[in-house]
Amino acid sequence: MTETKDKPAAPGAPAAAPLGNSEDKPREVKPAPVSALHLFEHSNMTWTLDAPAGTRREDLSDWVFWSAIALKLRSYDIVQVRSTDGRWWAEVLVVEAEKGYRPVVRVLRFEELPDRSSRAYDAIPPELELVFDPAANTYDVIRRRDGVKIIRGHPDKRRAVIEALEHPSVAKTLR
Repeated sequence: MTETKDKPAAPGAPAAAPLGNSEDKPREVKPAPVSALHLFEHSNMTWTLDAPAGTRREDLSDWVFWSAIALKLRSYDIVQVRSTDGRWWAEVLVVEAEKGYRPVVRVLRFEELPDRSSRAYDAIPPELELVFDPAANTYDVIRRRDGVKIIRGHPDKRRAVIEALEHPSVAKTLR
């Protein structure tokens, strides 16, 4: 059965010619072969790229932005790009990446992220103290009343404060 105005074509049936143009022959649609189906992880890569602060959306379409890493990329790879200042996130499809040629990419998605200027560690309560350990390059959060480190050796300042605020000994006093 072919497609009419009232009824859709049955699965596997040849598609009908566009309505109003009876001179064109219907084109037969062939099923995709099972051998053409691959797991993405076996044929392509998904990458994460931390773009320097100040990088803009239009920079992602410029081949110069990708030139230093182009040799690692292959056609149809996906690159999730995030700005180090936390302002945006993007998903980029590598259309073409071959040695000796300019990389060609297409920005599939670009999302502006909410302003994070009100950082959690600016609002740290007075009963807590944030301490940086330069030797380990980590942060500790100390409860002032008894000197106990409730967060030890966290590499991210913001996350250390957030986890300290969620700590059971602190969370119940802030309610």
